[in-house]
Formats: sequence, C-alpha cells, structure tokens
Amino acid sequence: MDERSEGGHNEKKQHTQLEESYVTYEDNLRLAGEVISVLGAFAILLLEIPDILRVGAKRYFGQTALGGPFHVILISYACLVVLLCVFRACEVQGEAVVMAVCLVLGWCNVMFFARGFEMLGPYVIMIQKIIFGDLTKFMWLIVIVLIGFSTSLWMVYMTQELDTIPAYRSFPITLFSQFELSVGLIDLPVDHTIITPPIVHVIHCAFSVVSYILLLNLLIAMMSDTHWRVGQERDELWRTQVVATTLMLERRLPRCLWPRLGVCGLNYGLKERWYLRVEDRNDPMFQKMRRYIKAFTKEDEKEMEGLEKTDTMKG
Repeated sequence: MDERSEGGHNEKKQHTQLEESYVTYEDNLRLAGEVISVLGAFAILLLEIPDILRVGAKRYFGQTALGGPFHVILISYACLVVLLCVFRACEVQGEAVVMAVCLVLGWCNVMFFARGFEMLGPYVIMIQKIIFGDLTKFMWLIVIVLIGFSTSLWMVYMTQELDTIPAYRSFPITLFSQFELSVGLIDLPVDHTIITPPIVHVIHCAFSVVSYILLLNLLIAMMSDTHWRVGQERDELWRTQVVATTLMLERRLPRCLWPRLGVCGLNYGLKERWYLRVEDRNDPMFQKMRRYIKAFTKEDEKEMEGLEKTDTMKG
C-alpha cells in the first residue's frame, strides 16, 4: 500500500493482482517483453551451467581476461529473473527489490561487449582488477574503521535525545552516516547549538585523518599501480579478450553460422581444403628479446672460459 498527499488529498496505490495486470494492449506488450526476458534467463542458465561443469567453477570464474566476473553477473541476473517470475506468479510482495537488482546486473553486464574494442577492452580488465583486488582490500579495512568509530560515536549519542542529531539517532543510521561522511557525500553532522562532549570532536578528527588522509590515499595509490600494470599489457590483454570471445562464439554458435575463412585450395591446384595465409614479419620485440638471449649466452660462455682457465692454472 502506497500513500501520497497531493494538494491536501491522500492518494492510495494498491498492489495489482495477477489477473488484473494484463488487461490492456500496453499490458500485453509488457507481457511479451517479460516472456522474452524469462526465456533468455533460462537460455543463459542452459548455456552457462554445462561450461561450469566442464571447466570447473574456480577456473571458469577466476580468469579475469576470459570474462570470469561477467559470468558471475550473468548467472546471478538469470537466477534473479527466474526468481522474479516466481514472485510474479505467486503474487509475492517485494518483487520490486529483485527487479531493481536485476536491472543493475543487466546493465553492468553490457560492459562485457566492450571487450571486442581495442580502446575499451583494457579498461574493462582494469575495472575488474580494481574491484576484485584493490577495492576489496580497501572495503575490508574501511569496514573495520567504520564499525569502530560508529560504535564510539553511538556510545556518546545514545544518551542524548533521539531528535537532537538525526544522523546519529540509531546505530545503523550512525554507521551509514559515517560511511557517507567517509566518501564525502555529507557534511559533518555536528550541531554546535547543543552541548557536545569534547570526545566527539576528538573522534571526528581521528576519523578524518584515518579515513580521508590514510585510507583514501592508499586506495588511490593502489589503483594507480593497477592502472600502470594493465597499461603495460594493454595490447596483450585486448588480444586475449578477442581470442576468448571468438572461442566462446565458436562453441555456442551452430556450425552453419560460422563464416568460411581462408583460401580454397582448388584455386591453386591443391585439394578441396581451405588454407590460411601466414606472413612472417620482423617483430622488433622479438628481435630485442633475441639480442638479450645472445648477450646472456655470451656472458655464460665467458664465465665458463674463465673457470676452465682457473682450473688449468691450478692443475
């Protein structure tokens, strides 16, 4: 039940029953979209689950370059869509929460299709490494700091009146207010018109030093290091993503949809087979590595000659 007040009149909205949800032409269009979404969710599960059983969950979800985190998002999205269908059929209240999470996961999965672009592919890898590496470590640290400082503030404000400072009226609200304060979303919730214990100012100063100066700068430093490391492997990561996407399409698309690549051998007097043309090119990186190998080889030879001369002189 939703109640709103507009112009002095109360407007009430009631949850629609299942048999009343699909009456008009617009409702039927929405039903068609919902059916397509549910069928797509089942198709995703039927395609992903055999690959998980064949490769293994750890290897399937752990390879960042092969889109491991996106598989987690995709499977979670499919499961929530199926759960949403069950909620709609059983008329369970709270389907809007599941639908909101589905929308977030669905739009985040759009980044998976940016892997084929050379400009965007490495940045997708960078986001994955930052979220599952740097940001995960940062969240563990910030949670410990938030719980400690929120508990200390709540111990002070729990003896005050609840309406004195709304941001500290309960422990969950205090914890959320400290999180907003740590990322700079709100100003410092201190009312100087009331008597405030001096320990509150000490706690706020300590929290500002630990949260703003220490932890946030530590996160920025870790993300900068991740950005530099990914930037060094930009071309290799993009090529790995293209190869992984190509292999995925080859496994899942029917053979009749595969494009024919290469040159037919009948045009050159060969058998009825298809051949790929391979060009040998001078890769400067390979030439550089070859010089390094020769340099190390010469140093090893000199060391061996020196040892032989020493043994001869001793003999």
